Amino acid sequence: MNQDHHHTVHGIMEAFDFNRVHEVMTALDWQWGMATGPQLAVPSVSDLKAKALELLNQAWQEGDSGTVECSGGFQAWRQDNGMVLQFVVDEAGSTGGHETIRFPASITASKKPAKH
Repeated sequence: MNQDHHHTVHGIMEAFDFNRVHEVMTALDWQWGMATGPQLAVPSVSDLKAKALELLNQAWQEGDSGTVECSGGFQAWRQDNGMVLQFVVDEAGSTGGHETIRFPASITASKKPAKH
């Protein structure tokens, strides 16, 4: 992991509201297949962080190819010398109604940390 990668990923992981995502997943009873414990369960905050970190690392390795890494509601990609991590709740109905909720809003951190 190089310095730019570390600062970018660390900044996103610190800024992202994983507790809020957990609250939404609990309210929706949004379950993941779990490697340990019950087969299906709402993931813990630590599970959410682990999945987000995995996707951010994959997106970093993809470079600026425009590839979006997605899993379990998370989306991660590189953009404008930074990265984006978001959690998306998407619902489509058979009557043509469609609503997308990006929760929370996209969070972008620049590659280079701000100097204090």
